[in-house]
Amino acid sequence: ANIGLDITGSPVVYEGMNASVQRNQQMSLMISSVLIFFALAWFFKSFALALVASVPAGFTLLMTFGLMGFLGIPMDVGTSMMTSIAIGIGIDYAVHFLWHHGMPSRNKADEVMVDSMNATGWGIVVNALEVAVGFGLLALGTIVPMRNVGILTASAMIVSAASTLILLPALVGWIAPFSRRKKLV
Repeated sequence: ANIGLDITGSPVVYEGMNASVQRNQQMSLMISSVLIFFALAWFFKSFALALVASVPAGFTLLMTFGLMGFLGIPMDVGTSMMTSIAIGIGIDYAVHFLWHHGMPSRNKADEVMVDSMNATGWGIVVNALEVAVGFGLLALGTIVPMRNVGILTASAMIVSAASTLILLPALVGWIAPFSRRKKLV
């Protein structure tokens, strides 16, 4: 006798939803990255600064997705929101830092960097720690999707702040000789 088997119900719906989430995640990531880059280029009036400002967000995304893979956290509706959060905080910290810092002349780069760190550095650190602790508390919960979002958001906050305060100064110093842009304020 020929016996057929059709899988139906929740597993089929869940698999379709996961495939849709992953497709939407890829499309959203590509579109938002391009739009944010051009918005930053317009905002800073510099493609070089736009590229530099995008680095913390990109690094945060890589670390977040790496952590998801390392911990075996699946891409679902809850964790898919991490792309938007990671891009948003990565860009936010970078804009705060670069708006104050701008693109100084080569002979004033160290002085301007110290001034920028004093003006924005502690604000970025305090904000990242406060939000990381708040979301980190979700990791103590029993609902797995909320726990995953808590772990990933807390990690994204710390990585974004660290990459802004470590990578941006180095990148700005590296591109300064190639740019004519002066301090923004």
